[in-house]
Order: sequence, then C-alpha cells, then structure tokens
Amino acid sequence: KHSGLPYEFRTTCAEPFINNASIRAIAKFIAQTAHSDAVTLYLQKPNYNMVLNPQFHAGMVPPNDATMQAWRKIALEHIANCQLR
Repeated sequence: KHSGLPYEFRTTCAEPFINNASIRAIAKFIAQTAHSDAVTLYLQKPNYNMVLNPQFHAGMVPPNDATMQAWRKIALEHIANCQLR
C-alpha cells in the first residue's frame, strides 16, 4: 500500500456469502486502510460455469442487476469509487 503503484479491490458477489452487511464491511475496511481516494472497488458477478467444485455451487444463481446496483450504492456510502464488472 505504500509502493505508489495503483491497485484495486475486487469482490466476487456470490450469494449467500455476500450480502448488504458484508458489502458495507468491505467498503469500510477499504476506507480505513487504503491511502488514496483513487482506489476502486470492483463488484463482479460469479461465473458458476468455471468453478473448482460445481456441486458446491449447485442451484446458485448470480445476483441480479438490481442487487448489484444496490450493493454498489452501499459501498459508495463509504468509498469514493465502486464499479460493477
């Protein structure tokens, strides 16, 4: 974090592991530890077609666009830059 090199944070939003509270906690952590407002958090949907253990993800569906936008809004309450991938 002191190298001066740009970096990003990325979270794969796989429900039920990610929810409003976890997005809030991630954004707060970034706000407290990052040393630049230029740092970006990217929220991305999971790709369940490319996983190590397909049975673990059986029946799971990626969050819909409205949920992703809601999580982005929550993150933006704490950090300056959050984008969806």
